[in-house]
Amino acid sequence: MPPHSASHYIKEADISPEDYAKIDELREALGPELLQLAPYFDDKFSLLRWLYGWDFKISEIVPRFKQAAITIKALNIVEQEVDNEDDFNRIIRNVTPCAEYFPGGMMGFDREGNAVCIQVICKAHPKTLVKCDRVSELFKMVMHECALTHFMIRRQEEKRNRKLGLRLIMDMEGFNMDVLYRPTLKIYLNLIRMMQDCFPDFMKAIYVINAPMMMSTVYNLVKPALAKQTQEKISFLGKDWKTVLCDEMGAENIYERWGGTKVPSNGTETGLLRMGGVAPEELRYHHSKNPHHVHDEKLVKINVAARNKKEVKIKVEKSGAKLHWFFVANNDIDFYIVKNGSEVWPKFRLTTEFVPEFGYVHCPSEGEYALIFDNTYGTIFGKEVKFHARLRVTVGFIFILNLCVFFKIASFQMVQLNEDQPIAQFRQYEENPTNDLQRRVKNFYYNQHRLQTVDFVKSMHKKWFKFNHAELPLLDCVDLLSKLVDESDPDVEKDANVVHAYQTAERMREAYPDRPWLHLTGLIHDLGKVMSVWGEEQWAVVGDTYPVGCKPADSIVFGLKSFQGNPDLNHPVYSTELGIYKEHCGLENLLMTWSHDEYIYQVLKNHPTCTIPEEALYAVRFHSFYPYHSSMEYLHFQNDRDREMLKNIYELNNCDLYSKSDDKPDIKALRPYYQSLVDMYVPGVVKW
Repeated sequence: MPPHSASHYIKEADISPEDYAKIDELREALGPELLQLAPYFDDKFSLLRWLYGWDFKISEIVPRFKQAAITIKALNIVEQEVDNEDDFNRIIRNVTPCAEYFPGGMMGFDREGNAVCIQVICKAHPKTLVKCDRVSELFKMVMHECALTHFMIRRQEEKRNRKLGLRLIMDMEGFNMDVLYRPTLKIYLNLIRMMQDCFPDFMKAIYVINAPMMMSTVYNLVKPALAKQTQEKISFLGKDWKTVLCDEMGAENIYERWGGTKVPSNGTETGLLRMGGVAPEELRYHHSKNPHHVHDEKLVKINVAARNKKEVKIKVEKSGAKLHWFFVANNDIDFYIVKNGSEVWPKFRLTTEFVPEFGYVHCPSEGEYALIFDNTYGTIFGKEVKFHARLRVTVGFIFILNLCVFFKIASFQMVQLNEDQPIAQFRQYEENPTNDLQRRVKNFYYNQHRLQTVDFVKSMHKKWFKFNHAELPLLDCVDLLSKLVDESDPDVEKDANVVHAYQTAERMREAYPDRPWLHLTGLIHDLGKVMSVWGEEQWAVVGDTYPVGCKPADSIVFGLKSFQGNPDLNHPVYSTELGIYKEHCGLENLLMTWSHDEYIYQVLKNHPTCTIPEEALYAVRFHSFYPYHSSMEYLHFQNDRDREMLKNIYELNNCDLYSKSDDKPDIKALRPYYQSLVDMYVPGVVKW
């Protein structure tokens, strides 16, 4: 006879010595660390539920218990005191805006203290609901609902000294074939499995009412997802279902609509229960509403064979990061995130047929994180996944790393921000005509975007790549920047560019003391701006860069409206996504807007005794390409070398952008040190 053949719902006094022994054995097998992770399961009745749910097989319970605890923790579900059904229903409604359209909710408790919940499942409209939000958000909402019910039942058990459970009314009124919509039925079955795995032996009874004629067909579709114990607790009620519900739970605990005498506190027929309906258009997903949407051309494609999984490993070297992800797959896939082998985002079986999956986890500590795409449950077919991941730190540090690499994750040092200048004060591009600085910046970019064309850039190459404008030692040219104020920079109103050059260099020196070439790189990263001192218009010298010869990206400063009047927008090739380029051709093969970046890069490459490492020169060449390295545009042109070099751009930019302050460097005192670096890496007279 099974050890739980007697009633599961026993009083504390009726727990047998054998059951107490099993509870102790389970506690020992779980260990104190795991029990501390899930204190809401660490009581005699909750542990009995695990024992009953898995036939007292402790070896099977331990991994499932651990998975449930990890899932609840990862979803930030914390035990809270909720005393009534109204508070319960309000909390669940607030989990997601789509909650209202997934029927369910709590009526209260029966005479014994069991929770009474209801699902008017046929009031759902799966074909619109599934288009509103991520599948993971549905799982998250239902996990909140189950956990909150569990917490409330535990408090009832403490009061009544008996094991309790959940009585669920499944109202099939209004059944139609849309309920069996295959894509959403598959999601629903996965949801049922997850609930049973995390909360075994939780269901005391399920009452199916208003069953349609084809109920046997419906049940056979759902039955494979139901545990044997769950199946045994289902009752299909006839026309007298109202009487049965009231007899079982008490009329005073059932709303009038379902035959009882209870009146919801708000005076309506259904109170705060979620009653479903057609999800409104404004809730349905569209990429334009989602600031985290990543377009297809920026996604990395991987194939996950049946019985296999693939990992995207990311090394986090500073605490406080956020690890963002975005993916789509051609079929369902198990997705989860681990840190040093432990899950920090739970395993969900997800489908992205209607809405892509995206989100983030906090990285409170350093370590190796891995995004797992798991198809080990697949037997024949592989899964195609397209993903994008990025690591972002914006608290106490500035470091924005966008990862579109697979198994190749850059690691590098972060730079402390000036605490007196928060991040939000940098690179603020606003169109305020009453603000002289903002008006100056806007006029600059509108001119740049209107006038930088393919033909113009080619003409600048012919003009400046002759290197016949001057012959000067490097530091003498740096001195010329004392005559230049950058019109494109919203963070600098009056300071000459030479001040910023030394600020950046000193920040690089502080951050990377053992890499002197980076100190010099910081000093000369903007040196190409000397073209403006020699008469070139600033819109052809400074500012953010981007490729010409293809469609401008939406994230470019001031947007596409600022390109009005640029003839390339009407060109049959230049106005297309790829334009004159090929996919993954590499950034070095792009015709970038003419600027100081390309000029100083070519000047240094032309100097025969320049020994600055190529990775530093690469960073100088593309450090103003903000649509690429900060907004992750133009990734369809990126190649493997660009992915490897991305870290070098961030090293420079962290010290460039965030070194600006009112503290002026003592240039006279610093000059001898930087002259020594020039003598080492760029000696002699340079042709400009």
